[in-house]
Amino acid sequence: MKKRIQLAFFDFYDSTGIERHLTKMASKGWRLCNISGWWTYQKIEPQKLKFAVTYFSEASDFDPYPSDNQEIFLDYCESADWQLAASNAAMQIFYTAQADAIPIETDEALKLDKIHHVMKRGVLLNEGILLVLSLLLCISNVRQMFDQPLVRFSDPSHWLLLGVDLLAFLYLLIDIIRYDTWYKCSVKAVKKGGSCCEVRHSKHRALFLLGCLLLALFSQAWLALLMMLAVIVSLLASYLFSRFVQYHLKKHSAARLENLSCTVLAFIAVFIASIHLFSSAVDQYQLAIKADNQEVREVFDAAGNRHEWLITHDILPLTVEELLPIQNDDYTYINDHQESFVLAYSRCAQQLPKIYSHEPQLTYEIVDIKADWLYETCLNNLRHIHLNNNAYWQEADASLWQADTVYQLYHNDQPFLNEYIICYKERIVKIEFNWQATMQELQIAAEHLRP
Repeated sequence: MKKRIQLAFFDFYDSTGIERHLTKMASKGWRLCNISGWWTYQKIEPQKLKFAVTYFSEASDFDPYPSDNQEIFLDYCESADWQLAASNAAMQIFYTAQADAIPIETDEALKLDKIHHVMKRGVLLNEGILLVLSLLLCISNVRQMFDQPLVRFSDPSHWLLLGVDLLAFLYLLIDIIRYDTWYKCSVKAVKKGGSCCEVRHSKHRALFLLGCLLLALFSQAWLALLMMLAVIVSLLASYLFSRFVQYHLKKHSAARLENLSCTVLAFIAVFIASIHLFSSAVDQYQLAIKADNQEVREVFDAAGNRHEWLITHDILPLTVEELLPIQNDDYTYINDHQESFVLAYSRCAQQLPKIYSHEPQLTYEIVDIKADWLYETCLNNLRHIHLNNNAYWQEADASLWQADTVYQLYHNDQPFLNEYIICYKERIVKIEFNWQATMQELQIAAEHLRP
């Protein structure tokens, strides 16, 4: 094996740590030759090499060739026996076999200014933008959770995305604070005539990856995990293709702006195409799963017109047949259930096509609350009425339901469509009958819906 690829987890400004690592690799017979993306090493005879990391703010990966100032700098380094090992945008890494070679950087204050200038234009700017975006996503997700508590709090996918957003925000914040701490320390040290401070190694990257892994394992949001994996694969494919475009444009001496524009467009095009491909595949997968539990049936209205009616055969805790002596093959049974570590939520319905508008139909929601602090939030959400001001909830007899509290919907001081909210200790049920249910039917419903 003549080449070796390695993922580098060094901070961009950690010149001392990078130099130390590369010296160690050279002593093992590996010399750095490329730092675009992954770090690539080529096989050499084990030897003692000195490395120097420099920062040149004018340099860009999109330039077809080095600028005049960069050429002068490279010539100076070569004349001092320093050979260019690899470069990536503003970072250049040199090596020499001469133990007494003249150092490239002799002014620590100038070196610190270069690093700070490059960081502000590149890494810090990017991390600052991502920090704001991750914070906005966190705020948006939390707001959605309280706007739609039943759907959001019970959705493991939503918890997974919120967790990843929060971890990303903390990761970026720690990264920026670490640099700011190092920079202030280095400024003080340089003013006293010393060198830039050593960069303290942090475990926040490992903790971020561990946090993402734990979220993935315990969220049980398999569909969201599949989509996140699709995004990661799409990003990787987009990155590789854009690097390919950048390399070939640079090889053909394309101008910086032309190279940059084409590279960005290539990245966006491949990413959108990849996401569309994966989304279509996931949609087809979901349809295939649901198809085993569904059928399309033809129904005819009074005028003889044909309509297609989708019938789902989900299992319901309570059905019309358990309340009334009725049988209709056109009933669809829907149970949309989702569950997280704080809330379980089921939306159930037994419905018929519109041609059966006067036939008995049933809709209800079941909320199982695992966190006490969510109880009032869920109850208030269920009590919310999208009607006029003449509609309100009024307490009803709870003994029939063997519940703690029962509310019935009233409209203009009259019971409205037999709609109830039944409150148990850890469960809330909201049910609507489209017929006048008898006391016996309500008792049967209570037996099926109690926790």
